[in-house]
Amino acid sequence: MEISSDEGTQFHTGDFIIFYAIISDIYQNKSFLVAQYKPDNLGDDDDADGNGYDYLNDIIFIPEFNQDLIFYLTQVLEPDPNQFILTLGMEFFCEDNGAVGSDGEYFKDIYIKACNFSFSYEKMINRESVASFIYEGNEIDDKGGKVEIIDSKLNFDYKINNRILKGKTPNSEIKAFINNKEHTETIKLRDAETSFDEAKKDGLDVTELIPDDDDIDVKLQFYIGDDFTLINGELYVISIDNVELVISYDIYLSAEQSIIFQILLIIGIVVLSSFTAYMIYYQKVLKYPKPIRKLRKYRKTLKRKN
Repeated sequence: MEISSDEGTQFHTGDFIIFYAIISDIYQNKSFLVAQYKPDNLGDDDDADGNGYDYLNDIIFIPEFNQDLIFYLTQVLEPDPNQFILTLGMEFFCEDNGAVGSDGEYFKDIYIKACNFSFSYEKMINRESVASFIYEGNEIDDKGGKVEIIDSKLNFDYKINNRILKGKTPNSEIKAFINNKEHTETIKLRDAETSFDEAKKDGLDVTELIPDDDDIDVKLQFYIGDDFTLINGELYVISIDNVELVISYDIYLSAEQSIIFQILLIIGIVVLSSFTAYMIYYQKVLKYPKPIRKLRKYRKTLKRKN
């Protein structure tokens, strides 16, 4: 880094640069200065004691108080526990030390080489903690008519990796949602096995929750209903697989739509039949050259008795 000036000496606050790091929540409603560094005498134009300098060797600056940093991180992760913003910056102050307009400042190669921000954490899993599986589906294609939902079943397989979990949290359960509307039935974790099994034989009846004019979203939410402690490195896994939503429905078309549909159906059948007949005729006759076709036809006449 090089800093030079035309003439004059520093007065009042002088010329300086501050390097800083700020963390903020994802919405930038809370921001905290976690580290900063202001070099001494960097950029002094005419320092009487000879301690001024126009370069800066590599400097590592870190937060002084670890507990403060823990507090700041806790605050910025409250709105969204999965992400926050880290801002690295430099603030410049250039004082006009000489006559007005005579003290120019020159900066060269000022940069932050690297940033390493690491921390360890534990996710608190207590009563009422949840984990969700979400699938975003499409709207039922009504073909221009009216949709009537006849029946709908939601089913999935689930298991746990250790039977001990059943005793630790007997009130935990898996809840089903269709478009954020909760189904009345839940799947209790105490009924889970260590091999995959159906959540319910014949599935959960979610007919009343299926919209006929909107996208269909499915959410399975695992809800922890008890406080419990993991000891000696215990690991518990809840697995979900083969999620299936089966919907039966009718589409009612108007008389005009029905007639058009029937006409299109008849045309489709005729076209398909014609295409099939052509392919059969092609395989038997047209794929042979014309001289061969004449020869095959003449051979047939020779086989006739009359």
